[in-house]
Amino acid sequence: MKRAEEGGGRPPIRISVVVPTKDRAPEVRALLSALERQTLRPDEVIIIDAGTPAPTEPPDARGSLKVRRLSAPPNVCLQRNIGAGAASG
Repeated sequence: MKRAEEGGGRPPIRISVVVPTKDRAPEVRALLSALERQTLRPDEVIIIDAGTPAPTEPPDARGSLKVRRLSAPPNVCLQRNIGAGAASG
């Protein structure tokens, strides 16, 4: 499904999903899998990982999502702000 352009010459709406996490690799994989199944997918997913020993990585390259992984200290408020600052949507 394509995003409809809004009237008035405005650019289309972009959607970014910001995911603060620490030690939640299975949950993040499940989230990414669910996002891939959506009819209208986000333009980007930004994972802000707070030092997970085994970094939370996106699923296989077969996925259709644009996923970025950033690192931050374990502080959910800081992680959200970092993700919002990095988001393009």
